[in-house]
Amino acid sequence: MKVAILTRPGVFQDLGCFLMLSFCLTIPSVARAGLVVYASPSVAAPGGGGAFDIVLLNNEADGGTTFQVGGFSSEVYVSADPGVTFTGVNQNTYDPYIFWNNPDSPTLASSLADTVVSVTDLSGVSPYYQELAPGVSVGLAHILYWMNPNVPLSGPQSLIAVMFTVGGTTISGADGVTALSISGPNDGTIEAVPEIDPAAGASALSLVAGVLAAIERKRRFILLSAG
Repeated sequence: MKVAILTRPGVFQDLGCFLMLSFCLTIPSVARAGLVVYASPSVAAPGGGGAFDIVLLNNEADGGTTFQVGGFSSEVYVSADPGVTFTGVNQNTYDPYIFWNNPDSPTLASSLADTVVSVTDLSGVSPYYQELAPGVSVGLAHILYWMNPNVPLSGPQSLIAVMFTVGGTTISGADGVTALSISGPNDGTIEAVPEIDPAAGASALSLVAGVLAAIERKRRFILLSAG
């Protein structure tokens, strides 16, 4: 799970509030085993920046199918006036990037607009696919954004939906062409939270890292149990 630490100066002033928020972050609901695509939840302070990942998870139980993934394409968007503007996209995902072991793989291709991001990539080195074992997740893209200073810290407008374009996400098999069956994609959320006090920095971030690791373990357990 990617929870972005703000790009503007500061750390969370109310750490207790943040931790409660972290435990409440949306976990994708999956009804069956197989490949799952979702956008990770994220938080940012109004006037600051953040990031989230597009994630691919093999939701099979131990002993289940290992999938061979040769390529992918995906597109996410926010509504026309969401208070969030996309600013960049790269391969620096929380989970290893899907083609991390193919150094000569084509660079992640992307199309970036204020409210829409499209990404695509193929494995460029023999054997031209990445194996994804049961319970393993990989990143497809790391998407950066900026949050408008006027986004409120409470109410419906404080929670911004990150939505997948209908039919815009495809996971290809070993040949890079044949589409594999996927569950979802599951939309994500960006939540407006208070800006933080720099003086709380190191200890707060250390505690947050531990909490996020626990959340990630819980998320994967729930996803695998649902399969």
